[in-house]
Amino acid sequence: MLISAADVHIWLFEGPEDAPRALADRCAAMLSPDETARMARFRRAGDRSRYLFAHGLVRTALSRYLPATPPAAWRFVTNPQGRPELAPGVAELPLRFNLSHTEGLVACAVALGRDVGVDVEHIEPPVLDLGLAAHCFAPSEALGLAAQPVSARREHFYAIWTLKEAYIKARGLGLSLPLDKFAFELPALRITIDPALNDDADQWHFERRSPTPLHRLALAVRRAPHETLTVTVQPRAVVFPTS
Repeated sequence: MLISAADVHIWLFEGPEDAPRALADRCAAMLSPDETARMARFRRAGDRSRYLFAHGLVRTALSRYLPATPPAAWRFVTNPQGRPELAPGVAELPLRFNLSHTEGLVACAVALGRDVGVDVEHIEPPVLDLGLAAHCFAPSEALGLAAQPVSARREHFYAIWTLKEAYIKARGLGLSLPLDKFAFELPALRITIDPALNDDADQWHFERRSPTPLHRLALAVRRAPHETLTVTVQPRAVVFPTS
């Protein structure tokens, strides 16, 4: 599979909790001993399944770009904030990726030589916690959410939440990045960044998707100002090929 410098590919896998045992076994055979040990520490079966398929998905996706490297051969390192990245020297292409998983869905975003972050969320918790928005959103975002009609608040909340998560993950700084120091404007998908964060809003491309009726996805990709990117969701048939 080809990927150009202007491409961003999104790989999705639905229903990791209910996946066939044979497919789960295939993914488990790809994992490193460290990944296997980390997966085993999750107490809930659903959490283990989502971890398993997220890490099986990125390994399978990377091997689609570089078929000479089998999924089990990829080696990873983590940055100081815990973001996984390819170990130095393991790929002839500057592949960058980011993972996200939630109830019912796993996502992986892949790009070449640029920061990329993806977040997916299941949008049906029993109660929408507006207090969480007041604590985690920038003041303008919290005010914008409160101004929405009650019927629109859930959708608005998850739009902001996924965008903020995707941006944080693309920066690779985790929660050391203050959530109230950057703000998104909807529906324009524009970001305002406090100068203290040492970043340029014009260097970012954002997208939102609804991969299923119950899930929302946001993508953050670093780009040159005015650069055009092509974002593609890979067909389900190529996510976990049969051979």
